[in-house]
Amino acid sequence: MSELAHSLASLSELFELGLSLSLEMDPEEVRAHILTSMRRAIRAPGACLLLYYKAQERFVPVASQGKKCPWGSLAGVLDADTIAKFSRGDSGLSSVKVEESDLLLVSLVYGDVFIGLVALTLMDALMERQNLLLAHMGRMAAQILYRNDLHFDKLRAALSQERDRIARDLHDGVIQQLAYALYKLEFIQHLLKTGSTQQIITEVERISIILQESLQELRSTTTSLLPSQLTTRTFSDAVASLLQDFQQDNPDILLEPHISALPPLPAGLEATAFRIIQEALNNIRKHAMATEVMLRLQLQTDTLQLEISDNGRGFDIHPTQDALASHSSTEEEDMTHRGLHGMYQRVQEADGTWRISSKPGAGTIIEATLPLLHSTLELTQREHEVLQLIVAGLDNHAIARKLSIRSETVKKHVQHITQKFHVKDRSQVAVVASRKNLRSFP
Repeated sequence: MSELAHSLASLSELFELGLSLSLEMDPEEVRAHILTSMRRAIRAPGACLLLYYKAQERFVPVASQGKKCPWGSLAGVLDADTIAKFSRGDSGLSSVKVEESDLLLVSLVYGDVFIGLVALTLMDALMERQNLLLAHMGRMAAQILYRNDLHFDKLRAALSQERDRIARDLHDGVIQQLAYALYKLEFIQHLLKTGSTQQIITEVERISIILQESLQELRSTTTSLLPSQLTTRTFSDAVASLLQDFQQDNPDILLEPHISALPPLPAGLEATAFRIIQEALNNIRKHAMATEVMLRLQLQTDTLQLEISDNGRGFDIHPTQDALASHSSTEEEDMTHRGLHGMYQRVQEADGTWRISSKPGAGTIIEATLPLLHSTLELTQREHEVLQLIVAGLDNHAIARKLSIRSETVKKHVQHITQKFHVKDRSQVAVVASRKNLRSFP
């Protein structure tokens, strides 16, 4: 292969690496590909990649290939002036001699961010076009490393957010149900001494239902953004059932629901509103000592308005508002107002607004305004076709054959649909589509 063809092949390889970042390559694999491409461009016997950590003002070796690179001694050669030159982009290439090895340092700068250096072991002096090629490859490599690192930062943030979601869903659902089941067991202990056999049987049956619902909720929490109640019922029916259970379990509380007729809503909005209502009712039952509760739920032009009030004992709202604003609380406040924190976070994630009013002895009012998310009807014609086949039970390969498109294209359509439906997987897409009767292109 000619020298020019060899250089172009190396450049092409690096370019293809940049295009493949959507495949979520592991950082170690990305770094290895970069070193391979740059070594290949000049047939360097060895190479190493050093990332620069500005806060610590030091280089850290993260990958090496071929002939051992004296990176330890190299770090000592890189003084503050040299680093400043590289970071400003004043010097794309620089030659140094370290431990009898001739090294070419290729600066990796993306925009105004100094990523680090690639050190290549040299056998012979390079031609001008090779220097230009390496300088260009350095800029490409810097962009690839920057984007790859950004992708994994977002992934780590998403994992953290998902852990928070699971913790909130467990608290709002399963933990509340198990706590209530424990309360019922204590009541049964009392009935064993004073109550009738039929009343005990009724309570045991009720606990069995609660535990079955808890198991179903736990399974749903770990696999879906949707509460289990919303996978088999419409939002209005799920809320009505929630209120019915609350009234049945708290007969001494007067419950006044004011719920307007609601059309099908985006799944993510339904989940947020349902969880807020569920947690507010749990807080009232456990802490408020209320005799009257009012729930108002109505759809405005582009928002869902939610209000829950009670005439209970209330509390001092100022410490709670400060804790919510600063995302911090004492251990005692965290135990007392964990539910309020969860509701507040759900409203924030939905880009909604939140207001809570309360005074000791004067009850509590919670108001939330939730904007309508992107409608599930905003699908392209191709996405509607894919949706119809998902509901029919076809997998990606079968859909690809049916529509005469590639499986990777189907995968992208499925990802877009799950994002628009605000659910996590294709099974939930099928559930939501069937419930909302979205099976064909309008």
